[in-house]
Amino acid sequence: MPTKEDRGPLLIQYLGKRGATYPCVRAMVTILTSPYSCREMTVVFRELAHREEDTDVCFVVWDWLSCEITIVPDGFGTHSGTGGWGLGVVLALIQFYQIPLKEKWVEADQFDAITKVVYRYAGSKKVGTRDVGKSP
Repeated sequence: MPTKEDRGPLLIQYLGKRGATYPCVRAMVTILTSPYSCREMTVVFRELAHREEDTDVCFVVWDWLSCEITIVPDGFGTHSGTGGWGLGVVLALIQFYQIPLKEKWVEADQFDAITKVVYRYAGSKKVGTRDVGKSP
């Protein structure tokens, strides 16, 4: 069985734009309608802080195209605004295309680490991030 050193760097790509619903919905539609299917998706929710009713949401897409991980950042939310609309649309599309979906709730600092990974590690040879399909 190959070790982590044998596999090479972890390839991560980032599609969409933090805090912007439309570019993130467009990224998810691109992934879901692609002729190249992913292995599965994980919807990641930021844990609610005390007295919060709504939270941020992002998606992690596993094994799509040549990348092990594709992150679609927090352009989604559980509120009644555009972020909530986008989340509803994307969840319906995932169900329609029958993509396996997992759910994960993480602490706020972990959520920020997931959604900001490209900004912290951009250009790092060790992590192997790629800035593929970044919204203009």
